[in-house]
Amino acid sequence: MKITEQIKITNKEIAELVSTNPYLNGKCEYLSYIKLNIPKESQILYPDFPKDHPLYEPISNINMRNQQTAFDYVTDNVKNTIVPESIKTIHQIVCAKDRDDGGQFRTQSKWMDINITPPDWRKIPDKFKVLCNELELSSPMKAAFELHYRIIKLQPFDNYNKRVARLVMNWMLLQNGYTPIVLNHKADKKEYIDALDKKATDIDFYNNFFYEKMFRTQGEIVHLLKQYRRK
Repeated sequence: MKITEQIKITNKEIAELVSTNPYLNGKCEYLSYIKLNIPKESQILYPDFPKDHPLYEPISNINMRNQQTAFDYVTDNVKNTIVPESIKTIHQIVCAKDRDDGGQFRTQSKWMDINITPPDWRKIPDKFKVLCNELELSSPMKAAFELHYRIIKLQPFDNYNKRVARLVMNWMLLQNGYTPIVLNHKADKKEYIDALDKKATDIDFYNNFFYEKMFRTQGEIVHLLKQYRRK
């Protein structure tokens, strides 16, 4: 059975567990689980720069809380159409009391250590306007994965582009009835970088990475909801 079919079957199982949970609001419980794990993603996926490296920047408690607040924004606005301005809003929330450039486009060149070359910063405003255009909406999961990649490829902001991209991806997944994806295992770091690195030449490799992580996250959610059912 294809993993996409397994995802759809597990999605139905989660929906049933949520609707028949006699004790708690099942959906709130699993969204709370995702919210708790969002900051862990940054800790796991953060580059291994030594402390004396010019790009080293420790992840602050404020930023971890901001990511959770941004996830609240996503769940509160899950029915709203995702537009470029809402992506800027997520960046503003992630940066609050941590950086003073929230929602502002970068004004310098950007280099990445993977197979992605961000455009010249002067082109960002025009490219950002069409970020959400022509997505493959007939396949919501692929559309969410593609939007995630577009944000990372554009690098519209000086920092936190990947964090924003993952939040926006999960917004689109929730919007289309799918569970969010959490990258909370140590092995995810290398696999995530590999998927981004190969996306331009092997889109199936890239999509399969996210399918696998969604299926794993679904399994964690099913386990959680079944635990609450036993209480």
